Amino acid sequence: MPQPTFLVIGAQKCGTTSLYHYLNAHPNIFMSERKELHYFDREHKYPDVLWYESQFSIKDLDNILAIGEVTPIYCFWPTSLPRIYTYKPEMKLVMLVRDPVRRAISNYWMEFNRGNETQPIEQAFMMEESRLATGMSRHWRLHAYKKRSLYHEQLEHVHHLFPSRQIFTGRLEDLSRNPKSFMEALFHFLDVPVIHLAEYKRHFSTTYSPEAVPDDLLKMLYSYFRPHNMQLTRDYQITTIDWKISSY
Repeated sequence: MPQPTFLVIGAQKCGTTSLYHYLNAHPNIFMSERKELHYFDREHKYPDVLWYESQFSIKDLDNILAIGEVTPIYCFWPTSLPRIYTYKPEMKLVMLVRDPVRRAISNYWMEFNRGNETQPIEQAFMMEESRLATGMSRHWRLHAYKKRSLYHEQLEHVHHLFPSRQIFTGRLEDLSRNPKSFMEALFHFLDVPVIHLAEYKRHFSTTYSPEAVPDDLLKMLYSYFRPHNMQLTRDYQITTIDWKISSY
């Protein structure tokens, strides 16, 4: 069975669905038919490796230069990265980040619209720490709005296990503003020929009215993430200067 050569590990609400479609359009890249396989983050009924590799059943393997899947919880779920490393230490990893406040708020509205969140937005953010403190898997998967936006913490875990040459970190802002340039860099990283799509359509974008987010909450969140953003720039040279409340 073919094995994946790369994984898009996150972060959630950072453009991973759009990226999946862009990668899937490349004639030399094979993506799993289902976007999120959730193989490396399963806690119970952990499927065997034959099940996982059967998701990459390729008819014309001669033309395929890279094989991948996209599961955006991998960068966040504690056991995922060690499992990935055990499975394939040479795996290439792709991680997308974005303004952490926008990501967290988009995360909230996604879960609210799905019926997984019933609390008003301010209350939900106030409850996050106490929810996560219970250790319940449901809260960590659905209600970790701020926690999932702590990219520095997640990248520390990634770089602890994998060498930098196997890690590609990009910003949703750059993917949205200049998708051709972004994808060129990613294709080089994946060692596949550079192609350009006729259209870079956005997929699965959570919509909500900015008026639905109280100003006090915005100020609190931008203040909360500011030191984390500084760490991200300092240690991983990721631009965060445009992640500020005036640009919301």
